[in-house]
Amino acid sequence: MSDRTDALMRLYEALSQQDWVKVRELFSEDAYLVEGARRAADPQARVSFIGIEEIISFFREETAGDDRFTIRPTGFMEDGDRVAMFWEARRVEPGSIQDTVTRGVDVFSFRNGLISGGRVYIDLAPEIMTD
Repeated sequence: MSDRTDALMRLYEALSQQDWVKVRELFSEDAYLVEGARRAADPQARVSFIGIEEIISFFREETAGDDRFTIRPTGFMEDGDRVAMFWEARRVEPGSIQDTVTRGVDVFSFRNGLISGGRVYIDLAPEIMTD
């Protein structure tokens, strides 16, 4: 496993723990993040987040709530300074008998050992997914 893949493993752990100090340590100050799936629900939704403060604000919003949010990597591919990390996120709503599961892949670029950019892709048809 490379340093870049290890950094993403630490990112997902920090997101699951909502540890914003650790998240901040993994990104460059001028990093960007694009999450276009929000447009499926709202065509006017904001999808680009520039700079570490906007990225952390996005992550805070995505992980907030009374549910227990966790995200875990399920696989990865590397190509130079880019890493694609496949993941599965779970939310356990209070009083619910079933977890909400979302799957996707994030593609991150690195510069000087830090995440400099990323795109989030959500699997909109996980029930037909096969390994």
